[in-house]
Parts: sequence; C-alpha cells; structure tokens
Amino acid sequence: SEFQIILAHLGEDDSRSLLDSFPECALVVNGHRKSSTDEFITDRGQVMLQFGFQGKALSFAEIAPDSRGIGIARNGWLDVGPAIPDEPVVAKLVTLPATGGAPGAKTVFDLYIMSQCPYGCAALREFVSFAAAFPKAEWHVWFIGSVAIDGSMTSLHGADEVSEELLWLSVHALYPGRWLEFLTKRSASFETKTESVIRSMGLDVSRLRTWVAKKGRAELAMQYTRSMRMDINSSPSLLVNNTIFQDDITKPRIAKIICGSGEGKSAYCDSLPECFSDRDCKRPGKTGACVSRKGAKAACEFTDAVRFTLAALVADTAFSHPETGVIASLFADFPGMVIDTVRLSSKRGASMAALYNPPFLPFFLFDTAIVATSNYRTVASSLVPARNKFTFGPGMVKPTYFYKRKAMRAGFALYVDPAFPGAKDAVRIVLEALGKSKGVSVKPLVYDSAGPGAEETMRNEEALRWLVLADKYPAAYGQYLERFVERVTTSYWFTDCKKLGINVDEFVTLVQKSGSLLAAHRKEIAELGMREPVEVLIDNREVVAVKNQKELGDLLGKVLR
Repeated sequence: SEFQIILAHLGEDDSRSLLDSFPECALVVNGHRKSSTDEFITDRGQVMLQFGFQGKALSFAEIAPDSRGIGIARNGWLDVGPAIPDEPVVAKLVTLPATGGAPGAKTVFDLYIMSQCPYGCAALREFVSFAAAFPKAEWHVWFIGSVAIDGSMTSLHGADEVSEELLWLSVHALYPGRWLEFLTKRSASFETKTESVIRSMGLDVSRLRTWVAKKGRAELAMQYTRSMRMDINSSPSLLVNNTIFQDDITKPRIAKIICGSGEGKSAYCDSLPECFSDRDCKRPGKTGACVSRKGAKAACEFTDAVRFTLAALVADTAFSHPETGVIASLFADFPGMVIDTVRLSSKRGASMAALYNPPFLPFFLFDTAIVATSNYRTVASSLVPARNKFTFGPGMVKPTYFYKRKAMRAGFALYVDPAFPGAKDAVRIVLEALGKSKGVSVKPLVYDSAGPGAEETMRNEEALRWLVLADKYPAAYGQYLERFVERVTTSYWFTDCKKLGINVDEFVTLVQKSGSLLAAHRKEIAELGMREPVEVLIDNREVVAVKNQKELGDLLGKVLR
C-alpha cells in the first residue's frame, strides 16, 4: 500500500494520540468528535478526519501526496440526509461491474525495475511488447528505491537514476495516453537516452520539468516506499496478482498466463506453443519433455516417471512443518517420488533415529533409485551417502526440531535481534504473556551480518547487557525489557539501570568481563541455526521463525493454553 489508514472508534483524544503512536500512518478517521469543530486535524503530514455530532454530518477531504505525506486539496462537511445521492466513486467500488471476460480483467501485472538497470530495461522491453498485444490487460511499472526518515531518496545507481525516474513519471502524469509509446521507445535499447525519446515524441520538456519540480519527488517517494514495503530489491521483479513470477520475463511467458486463464482473446494466443521448456510440462507420476517438431508448435510429451521413495523422519508435536516445503519443491522435479512420513515416536522412527543419528529433524532419506531419474543432476551436489541411501548434506536443510535436547513443557523462549525495527513489538507481546507462564523468556539474537558497523556494535552491546542482566540481575531483567520497549534509542540504557536500582559502574564492569557469556550464547544460536531477526524456541526443542506480530501471538497462545 502507498498509505496506511486507521479507522478509530476511540474518541477524539485517543484517536489524536494514534498519530504519534503510528508515525507511518497517513490518515486516521475518528468516529467520535468531542470538541473540535474543524473537518480535519493535520500535523506533520498526517491527517485526522472527524465525524459530525451523532453522525449528522460527515467530513470529506480530497487528499494528494506531498513532500510530508498527504495534503488536503479540498475539504468540507457533508450533511447526512435521505436526499443525498450515492457518491459515484464509492458506489462504483461497492457495485463492481461484470468484467465480461475482457483480456486482463482479472489479472494484474506489476513490473518493478530500476531505470538504469540493463536487466530491467530488457524485461521492460518484453513487458511493453506484451502490453501492446493485450490492450485491455491491467499492468503497471514501478520503481525500486529507498526513502530515508528525513525524506531523502536513494537508488542503486545513484542520483542520476533518481533524476531519470522523476522524468519518466512526468511523462506518465502529463501524457498518460502516450505512456506505453514512451516505454516502448525508451526500452528499445539500454543506451537510449530518456530526453532524446521525449524530444522525438514531441513532448513539452519544460512542462515535464515543471511537473518534476512541483510533484515529482512526492510521487517517486511513494513508489520507493511501495517497493520497500513489498520487500522488492531486485530489478526486474514481476508480480502477477501480487505473487512473484518465477520464470523468465518474456512476452510469450507473460502472455501464457492470460491465454491459459481464459481471459485472453488476443490473436497472439494462437501463436503460443504449449510449452517453452521441460519444466512447463507437469503431470502427476509422469516426466514431461517439451518437444519441438518441424512444422509444429512445441508440445509436451509424457513418459512414466522413475519411482523412488523419500522417507521423512519428523517430530510428533511440531508446531511448524518444514518438511512440507522441502517435499513440495522436490515434487516439481521428481513426479515419481513416493513420500514415506515417519513419526519419531513410532517404532520405525526410533529405529531410524538410532541408525542414522541425525542432529535435528526433519531428516530425509532418499532411495538410491533417484540416481536413475532424469533430474538427478539437479540435486546430486546437495546429497551425501547415508549407509545404503542418500540424505541432504550439511546446510541444505534448516534445523528445526532438536529432539536430543531436554524437553521443557510449555517452554517458550523468544530470540530477537535488539537492532531489528520490530524487536520492541515482539518483546512487548511476550512480556504481556509473562504473567501467564513462568516458562516464557526473552533472549537476544546475535549473528554476523552485513549491516553497518554501528548497527552491529549496537546489537552486540545491547545483547550483552541482556545476558548479564538475566544472569546477574534476574529480578530486574523483566523491568529492563519493559523500558527497552518504551525507549526511543538504546543510548538511554544507563538511565534505565539507575531507575532499577542497579549500580551503573558495577554493571559496566560486569559487562566488560562477560565476553565469554556472549561467545557461549553465539555458539548456541549457531547450533540452533537461527538466522531470522525473530525466532522462537518451543519446549527447548523446536525452532520457529516468526514473520509478524499476529503469528507470534498465535504461537504463544498455542503453547500456553
């Protein structure tokens, strides 16, 4: 999303505080006006819309991006009554028209590029050729970059790339009907100059530059923010209905999506082959080959796949099931694979564990018949001999369940990177659960990263303070973490220690002498295979990487219930 909106039912005062609590939020809609008579309240690029007394009036505002967030172009009060006609924009959204099977009506294509990336240019050339063949398809081109807290923008190829993308956006804004023409000409060659394309099209350069000066930076910042929120860093990246497109970005492959879905009625569909490569030919239990014969379009031919057994030794009480992802990825190349799932608690499971002694679960055993499959070469380098079978070599499977560790019922240890932006939310959620169970704990997650030196130093220093507090000041550790959640920066840790009655000089001395404590903790993290910023150790055996706050809360609820 370009903007985040909060619908609040809290009243004017508490709704106003949301603007401070959620600085990334652009708009708050307040459901209970207390004293203000204005239609909206604005501060630092954030806006709070108000409702009229007893719902007899609604405030409205026409908003537009500006350098600080969003600005108000037009606003006022709308009296509520039976004579008010349907608002056409809202009515259109609520009553969606039938698509009638128009090409591209149900599928959205989003191409993310950097304008000075040669691979992005090549992908754009294919993308716009596809768009020209399917004039009713819904497609968008977005730019990849980053926006700092102070509003400054950076792109991989420097300031020139930012300037060029501003110029592209001016064409899109002022000459939308010629946007596809511009992209086609600009992507014809990587060496093509943007300004020369603009002049060859007869566009008003001074008008474009005026738009750039007035509105360009706000629009580009919105696109860069979008790429950051979508976690898109690679140029090119194509998303189809918000799902990453894994194949090569070519006109035929993109067109195949629309033509295969029944949305496409373009004549171009008739020219497409059934397949482009062997990986396009899938059928359960069969090996597919994409065959081109003289005078005919390429088509799939199938033969019976070589059968072999994959035994997966898994834990009985796991909260996550990482074996499913591994198995699913293998099925793509080995349609003849037969899955044999073995529980650790079973007689066969105990026998497998004793015989092969895997350090963790899931553990996979491949039948040697895999060698006879056509795709064996794709996994050969990942496998090592295991008695009369094969298994994955070290580092090929993420450690998840450490069945040799002592079990701790209802145990829940949060490992979190202190430098991670979401660390405070994760710690807060776990602290709220501390009153329900003594089995909940919080530990720092430290690892060697490619981050800036200052960030690495801060992470290690704060992590060591956590370890020393947990070891030497256990009664104060929880309170320190509560202050960590509320703290603006880690530089105020000494103030927190003073408020908790800890002698700062003695604490600093302890920290300086506790390097071995951090080294031992690093060793444990490496043994547990933790590499994500927020991970959880359940019952002292199972490691689960947590992706968001809801997932963390749900996981806590399952463990503690």
